[in-house]
Formats: sequence, structure tokens, C-alpha cells
Amino acid sequence: MSVMNAEKKKLHIIFAGGGTGGHLFPAIAIYESISKKSTQKDFELKTLFIGSKSGVERSVLPELNLPTTYIPIRGFQRHFNIKNLLKNLILPLRILSSYFKCLFIFLKFKPDIVIGTGSYVSAIPLMVARHLKIPFFLQEQNVIPGWVTKYFSESAVTVFTSFQETSRYIKNTTYTGIPLRESLREIEKDEAANFFELDKDRKTIFIFGGSQGSIAINRYWETNILSYIDTLNCQFIWQTGIKDYFRLKEKFNGNDRIRLTPFIHEIEYAYSAADIVICRAGALTLAELSFFGKPSILIPLPIAAENHQEVNARLFEKINAARVVLQSELAGSKLFETISKIINDDNLLVEMGNNARKLYISSASNKIAESIIKYAEKNVWED
Repeated sequence: MSVMNAEKKKLHIIFAGGGTGGHLFPAIAIYESISKKSTQKDFELKTLFIGSKSGVERSVLPELNLPTTYIPIRGFQRHFNIKNLLKNLILPLRILSSYFKCLFIFLKFKPDIVIGTGSYVSAIPLMVARHLKIPFFLQEQNVIPGWVTKYFSESAVTVFTSFQETSRYIKNTTYTGIPLRESLREIEKDEAANFFELDKDRKTIFIFGGSQGSIAINRYWETNILSYIDTLNCQFIWQTGIKDYFRLKEKFNGNDRIRLTPFIHEIEYAYSAADIVICRAGALTLAELSFFGKPSILIPLPIAAENHQEVNARLFEKINAARVVLQSELAGSKLFETISKIINDDNLLVEMGNNARKLYISSASNKIAESIIKYAEKNVWED
């Protein structure tokens, strides 16, 4: 007689996080590792990403063909103007609508586990998970945890942290480092320069202000980029974000020293082509800088909660992996002076890049995946 095989183990996971790339891409990295392990350990994985209609996930997740649904939640607008005031006034309605949509999604999808990676996008799904008594894990990118992580940390199975120092602010943590996507790989500099149709022998500066761009950073470079080209004989890769892209493209159209793009899906080419990176100081960005071993000049977002971006940036500056220029200092000459001292000093570029690489924590997403599967083996799958 033949014995029927036991039914294949199944694991249903909802990923909640987005709004910005800093919260979305760690979720994608964790998904990639769990997906790989589902093949290795022979279990059936079913996943669903919950995102915001206004977040970067709206363009990124469809490119990856990942099952996604969107809720109408938006973040609280910190800049004061009439438009933002109106958005904040209807925020309670968005919260209520998002809650009931999430509740319906959960009842239909029946998740075994929820993974939240912070930001306003994950708050409602985590609230629903807690109300339905569905176990959830958190992943925190920054040294100082955001309000979502703080609020839900005590109810979580654990909080995977990117920095050991985070355990000073919340309990129930597991230090793993920040998960990076498997698609990230180092590319030969010549190949990366050719990808952007740039001169492989000229120093390249990569500018970006986060996945959605930065008005302050864009304004600075709009005014000053041509003087850098003339004075330092360099070239630029500039991720502008979608809001400023078309205006800036029209202004600098035809300049072969400037490669403008609203968003770079193949960001490994930009890092690999760059000699130095000028950027914000979100934790995911810092992890990518350390992975690629790139010297940087960090301009922390001044309105980041609890000034966590400057806290992140100072860690890199302390070990001579980066220099910090505050946004308020863009009005003066500090950024130009800082870049000028670094860009043509090959020994300093190498030293800063090597120091950045020392901060890279490998296999973070694999560690997180292992922990989640170990939990599933004890609490989801029956023997």
C-alpha cells in the first residue's frame, strides 16, 4: 500500500510598510529571503503587500509583480500650508477607511504572520493584526525607532533592529542589521558608467534625496551644479524624484555631464558608477553605502522624527566614512568646500569607502527569514 504524503505546509504572510523606499525595500528584502527558503524547506508561501496609494510602492511593487493592495492612508503633513492643512483634516476619515479595508483584507487573506517595516503605512495593518490576535514582527531601520515601532513593539513577537543601539530605546529586540535586496550587487565601474552613458575616466557624483526626491537638495543643485562641473571637472547622476523631474530635465537637457532620472530601479548601477554620493541619511541609504563601500556627504532630513537621520549620519561621520552637511548649511559654501576637499583626493576616497564598508552587516534578511520560519515551525505548523 502507498502512503499519502502529508499536506504541504503553508505560510500566509502580509507585509505592511511603504510610503518611502526606506520602509519598502527592507520588506522586499525579507520577502526575497523567505521566498527562497520556502523552496529550500518545501513549504507553500503566499504573500500580500499592503501599501499606500500615495507611496513609492505604487510604482515599485508592480515592477516586481508582487501581490499588492493599497489603502487610502497618508502620513501627517508637517509642512504648514492650506493644502496640507486640508489633508490633515481628513486624515481621521482615511484612518477609519483604511482600518475597515484592512480588516476585510485580513479576513479574506487569513495571514498566519504579519511583518511591519514601519512608517504610517504599516500602522493600520498592525493595529488590525493586534485586534485579531495575529502574531506580527517588526523591522526597524533607524537607531532611534519611529513611533510605529515604539507603539507596537511590546505586542510584537520581536523587533528586528538595524543598530545595536536601538535596544536602548525599546525592549524586545533582535539585532540583525538592515535587510538589503538580493538584486543589489557591485558592478564594474566602467560598465556602470556606460549604463548612464557617462565618461568612465571622469569623477562621478551621485545625488539623491530619497525615493521621492528632496525639494531643498534639488534647489541647491539646480542653482549650483553647473559651477561644480566647471570647477571640479566632474559629472553627475541625479535622482530628482518625480515632482521636479520634468522641470529640471527641460532646464538641463542636452548637458552630457548630467544624467537626470526621477527614480532609479537599477540603483546598483548608480552606486557602482559613483566616486562619492550626496544624499539623505535614512538607515537604508546608509546600509547601501556600506554595502557598496562608498564615501558620502550626508544631508540629514531636518524634520525626521527625533532627528534620527542626523543621529544616523553622525555614526558614519564618527568613523570617517562620511561628512555631514546640515540642510541649513546649504545656503553657504560648506557643501562646495567639503566636496572639493574629497572628490580629487583618491586616497581619502578609498579610506572613506573602506570605513563605510566596515559598517556593513551581511545576511540580515537571511537572519530575519530564519527567525520567522523558526517561529512558524513552532507556532503555525502542526506536527
